[in-house]
Amino acid sequence: MIRFGVFIITGNSRRSSHINLAGLTFFGVTHSASPDGQMYLPWTLVSPLARTVAYQFTLGYLALAGVLLILSLTRESRERAPADHV
Repeated sequence: MIRFGVFIITGNSRRSSHINLAGLTFFGVTHSASPDGQMYLPWTLVSPLARTVAYQFTLGYLALAGVLLILSLTRESRERAPADHV
């Protein structure tokens, strides 16, 4: 997660879009949908609500990665900021 933030801050959004937290979220490593905070296989969660939350978190991170990838393709993202803005 720290690498993700570093790539955003440094302006390397194309690379940051590929650092996908979705996989970690899907298995409960980050943002566990399990009430006790444990890691899991999403299809083994007992509660239908917890299963839904796991998929929603994962889709949210995938959507974020897609948006960052699209933004990295814009002309503005390839231009460097003037020296006085650094």
